[in-house]
Amino acid sequence: MAETDNKKLSQRNARLKTQLAVATADLQRSNAEMAKLKTENELYAAKLPRLQAELLEETSQVDETQAQSVQTQLALTQLKARSHVLQTRTLALEAQNNKLAQQMRELQQQLQRKTAALQQQTEKATKLEADVNELKTTHTQEKLDWKSRMTSALQRFERDKTKMETALKSQDRRELREAKDRAEKASKKRQAAESSAVKVEAQLKHCKHELSSANEAVQHHINEVCTLEALLRKAHRTEATLRNELAACKTKLRALQDEKKRRLARPAAMHPRRQRLEQQIPIELLLPLTDSDDDDEEEEDNQEERCCSLCLSLTAAFESQSPLCSECPQLKDQHSMKTVRALLLALVGAGLLAACVVEAIVAGVDFGGEFFKVALVKPGTPFEIVTNVHSKRKTETMVAFDGDERLYGADAATVGVRRPQTAYAQIRRLLGTTLSDPQVAALLDEEHFPYQLLQNATRGGTVSLQHAKDRVFHAEELVAMVFAHARQITDTFAEAPVKDWVLTVPAFFSQAQRQAMLDAAEISGVRVLSLINENTASALQLAVHASYDPEDKPKRILFYNMGSTSLQVSVAEFSSQVVPDGFKKNKTISTFQTLSNAWDESLGGAKFDLRLAEHLAKEFSDKIGEDIRKVPRPMAKIRAQAKKTKTVLSANEEIPVVMQSLYNDIDFFTSITRSKLEELSADLFDRTLKPVEVALEKAGLTVADIDEIEIIGGGVRMPKIQQQLSEFFDGKDLGVHLNGDEAMALGAAFRAANLSNSFRVRQVGMTDIASYPIGVRLVDLSATEPKDSDNNDDEVETKQWMKRASLFSESHRLGLRKSVSFSHSNDVSCTFRYDKPSMLPAGVSVQISKFNITGVEKFVERMAEKNLGEPKVTLSFELDSNGIAQIAKAEATLEEEVEVEVPVKKEKKSKKAKKDDASADSSKAEDKDDTEEEEKVETRIEKQMKTHRERLTVVRAYETREPEEGMSVLPMSETVKKESMRMLTEMEKADNKRRANLEAKNSLETFIYKAHDALSAQESQIKEVTVPEQVESLQTKLEETEEWLYDDGDKVDAAEYKKKMDALDSDLSAILFRVTESKELPIAINTAQEYAFSTRELMNEWSTSKPQVTDEERSDVIEKLDELEAWLTESEASQKAASKHEKPVLTSADVAKKVQGVKKFVAVLAKRPKPQPVKTDKNDTEKDGSKAEEETSSKDAADSDNAESKTEKEAEKEAEDEAEPVEEKDEL
Repeated sequence: MAETDNKKLSQRNARLKTQLAVATADLQRSNAEMAKLKTENELYAAKLPRLQAELLEETSQVDETQAQSVQTQLALTQLKARSHVLQTRTLALEAQNNKLAQQMRELQQQLQRKTAALQQQTEKATKLEADVNELKTTHTQEKLDWKSRMTSALQRFERDKTKMETALKSQDRRELREAKDRAEKASKKRQAAESSAVKVEAQLKHCKHELSSANEAVQHHINEVCTLEALLRKAHRTEATLRNELAACKTKLRALQDEKKRRLARPAAMHPRRQRLEQQIPIELLLPLTDSDDDDEEEEDNQEERCCSLCLSLTAAFESQSPLCSECPQLKDQHSMKTVRALLLALVGAGLLAACVVEAIVAGVDFGGEFFKVALVKPGTPFEIVTNVHSKRKTETMVAFDGDERLYGADAATVGVRRPQTAYAQIRRLLGTTLSDPQVAALLDEEHFPYQLLQNATRGGTVSLQHAKDRVFHAEELVAMVFAHARQITDTFAEAPVKDWVLTVPAFFSQAQRQAMLDAAEISGVRVLSLINENTASALQLAVHASYDPEDKPKRILFYNMGSTSLQVSVAEFSSQVVPDGFKKNKTISTFQTLSNAWDESLGGAKFDLRLAEHLAKEFSDKIGEDIRKVPRPMAKIRAQAKKTKTVLSANEEIPVVMQSLYNDIDFFTSITRSKLEELSADLFDRTLKPVEVALEKAGLTVADIDEIEIIGGGVRMPKIQQQLSEFFDGKDLGVHLNGDEAMALGAAFRAANLSNSFRVRQVGMTDIASYPIGVRLVDLSATEPKDSDNNDDEVETKQWMKRASLFSESHRLGLRKSVSFSHSNDVSCTFRYDKPSMLPAGVSVQISKFNITGVEKFVERMAEKNLGEPKVTLSFELDSNGIAQIAKAEATLEEEVEVEVPVKKEKKSKKAKKDDASADSSKAEDKDDTEEEEKVETRIEKQMKTHRERLTVVRAYETREPEEGMSVLPMSETVKKESMRMLTEMEKADNKRRANLEAKNSLETFIYKAHDALSAQESQIKEVTVPEQVESLQTKLEETEEWLYDDGDKVDAAEYKKKMDALDSDLSAILFRVTESKELPIAINTAQEYAFSTRELMNEWSTSKPQVTDEERSDVIEKLDELEAWLTESEASQKAASKHEKPVLTSADVAKKVQGVKKFVAVLAKRPKPQPVKTDKNDTEKDGSKAEEETSSKDAADSDNAESKTEKEAEKEAEDEAEPVEEKDEL
């Protein structure tokens, strides 16, 4: 056995020696690499002086050239001065002057060339210097890292070697195994320490960011307080105004009382129903039936058919269909005037509450093709742009998938460079489109996005994306994910839920695209108040801050908006309008109306990026001999670099392009100039002015009619575009009064505030128009829809029943309705179509939507017995604020002639006869029963037309056949929406669970590091209150948990992390508590003893200074102090006898609680007031003095006892309020 063990040990020793040799070889290779890096560093250091010398030489040359230029300018000045003095030598001096001027121009050209060369050399030197510094830093850091790692590795190997040799000599296998374990743990701890340092730095940055956010929040709350104070003042003013109005109303009511009393003097002339009501109605609320004079006989006859003025005002205020007053004949006797009084009070309360703003938040979202911005509207605060998790004001319109995790914004853009096939950008262009749309085809063919697009046959060929083998996303679902992320960052920024949005859309969006946007918002949980065109939102933002004189002529402004994916041009007319403002007041508001819209849906800033990316890709492909455009990852890098390069070229003439390890570790270095970009995009620049011409033509205007040009969007920053626009408008200045990036979001936010009932904002008049003319086709529901006719009449009827009508023109105002009526007896199929297909963008279907209108045939069958003929069908169409055409109402009517009885009007009596009859019959009228009030009236038969109405059912037709040419793109059905909502909810739950797991894991990891720090920082104190086994056990648990965290810790949920952290925290808290108590308990005992000593002295002082405190009460205090001291002595002895590594018997909290009971009792006595002095009557005789003194003494004693008891109770109450809270009640 011994020989076998020795043999195994020898083999193990040989393996260890082999490992040591391998480590030594690694160390030698590392030293060689360090020497190589040092050589390269010296080489760069040698180049640096030469470059600096060249820079100094060029600088000196430029200085000399500048000096020569200054001298030349002085000579020229002298020559000009002499030319005025010496007129006889004018010709000679002019020749010399021209010669010198020529020399000056040559010198200036040389100076410019030298300056440009100097600038290039400076840039090169700066770049080289930066590269050298970067290399120095990198090499130094790598050198230090390698040195540190090699030193640590060498030390570990030396330690392990020593331990292994010791283990071999002593044949102690256990020590050898422990040495290995410790070496592995040391390596893991080092790695954990490095990651901990990174996390601590990130936490520090996060804390700084939170501190700045807290400061902003404090300022924000201060502003809110100021706003609320202003609202409160306004509410007070409103309340005062309403009180004045109420006083005026009371004055009027008093006047009406007199009127009522006057009318009561004529009971016989009063209608019986009015007489009964007046007996029930309080006199304070009774109003006259009419304001007319009693002499008007016709008004007197019809007074019972009229409502009082209060009834009419309440009816208007509550938008009631019927009068609210009990005097109205419609209500007869079933209501009392208590209802009127309650409604009047409700009106007053509503007026008081109108000045207060309801707490609600809305948002305006500029949902662009590349970025989206959110503007927030909160009560009492100005409009503000929401910042995302990276503190940026705009967020990428992207969603990416990293495994099962969804990423948004900048995180998604980062994934899009590394794995572009899992990051979806430009998703707005996929809404409501088909695979035949040129915009969709451009994503794959021109922009080289590696997406797998599918055709959804059940929805008219809409685009879907194949994400995985078992996962297909609708375009609306991807947009809904981005909406959900936008809502999340908005809720976080607003610190409250924000569900009411206004979304911007391009003016060229079709009906299907607008509906798809609304569907995406719906499945994401967002309520869209309205859609608004992008340029309209910008015009609204401009109108908010503009003011115009009503006498001035309207101002016409052209909005030129080039975004990432499209170019839109709109012409709007701005003016002012006088509108009513309250009672007998007017105010002037700004208004605007859109005159025309034009666009190029495929020309945007991304097109110029694409041209530059194609140029760079071609240049790199020529370099490597392979088409790089077919490889997704490097193309994603090239697109990102092209975008950055174009942005820099807007301010610079030339820029170097550097992409390291672009493909197969091949670097790409080149340079590009602005002129080269303009050359590559020459055909694109030719298209930039065509929408301007179309917009002017649609509006019927010329260039001279445009007062201002407002440029917005990121694409207009290219100098070439601004130059072309300025030349087109004869050198007019281009306005930049709006923030080109945020104006649309702010305008949408203002629109949201107007649509919401929770805000009172500045009134601005806005009129928007449709983008495309829309018509309707009507056929029998049972028949096949015929082909479109070439006839352009508004309404055409063919042999087979069919109706065609043009509903909304190209400049039709949004929000208006239009009706179409026809006679028909069958159910109808209604199809919306675009009237001018030539205006549509390529790929947009001519057919918009199809609806089935049923109920006509059933209505005809039900009315067949009356033989009334074909019913008249009326369809009411609306182009709503979203720009979507729909059927607002469908109704069928038939008219029938019927005979009805109508009362015959009696002849009117004279006024005097009426009064005589009234006075004569007054007593009889009072005695009659209510059932005999109304007399029988004569009637006659009249023929009248009775209208039978039938509300028709309107249902959208969802076709499930294969897509055909011209077939409409169908929106999401309710079933598909529910399924999408369910899927998004499950993904949201998975994301929340993943975030919770990650937070719990990070918390556990942070706790482990803190526990290690606490054990090492307080090692000496911990040794005093623990035994070695307790600390070793805790350290073992921490190490085991740390190893588990890095091995199997990724497979558990947050509850498991919390369970382990709670277990570790329990052990660590017990040890740290004992450490704390070892310091705090002696201090608490000493404080209690000092308090007992000082209180004893205080009791001695009170014997003379506080006579109101009796000796018995002072004895009680001394007794309690004795009990306290005895308890302290006993408890302290018990604590000393107990073991320090166990739970303390006595704690500082116990001592404080015990002392608190004594303090409370002493505080009651300390607050007792002194007794009042005894008062005697000086006029009493000496004989009665003793008696009076006895009576007074007894009375004062009784009063003193009552006062003492009263003051003692008050003192006890005050003492209880001021005493520190304790856990248990003190037993006195």
